[in-house]
Order: sequence, then C-alpha cells, then structure tokens
Amino acid sequence: MASNDDKIKMERKGIPLSPFSFFYKKKKHFIAAILHQWQEYGFDPADTKRDWSTRRTRNYFHIETKEGKVFEVYQDVTDHKAQDWFLTKEIVEEKA
Repeated sequence: MASNDDKIKMERKGIPLSPFSFFYKKKKHFIAAILHQWQEYGFDPADTKRDWSTRRTRNYFHIETKEGKVFEVYQDVTDHKAQDWFLTKEIVEEKA
C-alpha cells in the first residue's frame, strides 16, 4: 500500500486529456477505467493567510488498472505550470 501523496508520472490521452497510464515504483500501470472523479478546493492546514491566492485546487480520480487494482490519485492544479500528479492510496475492498 502506498504512503500518502507519492509523486507519480501520469500519461494522458484523448480529448479532453484523461489519465491513461502512470508510473509508480518503477512499474507502468495502464488505466482500465476511471471510476469516479471530483475537484477539491481547500487550504493547507499550516496556512494562516487563507484567501483566494493561497487556496489549493486538486482534481481527484479513483482509477482501476488493467490488473484490477483501484487507486486514488490527484492532479495538483494550484500551480498552473507544474500540475504534478500524486497517488494517495490503494483502495482495497474488504471481504465480508
């Protein structure tokens, strides 16, 4: 299981650009499906200024790989130039 916010390299294809594959721990994972996506706006808990100029913006995705694994990833679009991608966790379904 991944630790929180591991930086990954995401490849995107299509119009509009959608996640296609990503590199994590020296392995390329192909995305079979985007299960859910949403945007999140907020502030860093340590930020004392808290106005529109310090707000962060992230595009989150729950994605399923061709191997059947499900991950939560996000693109940080706060910095319009960098727009780095991060893997926050692997989602493991608990067996009843």
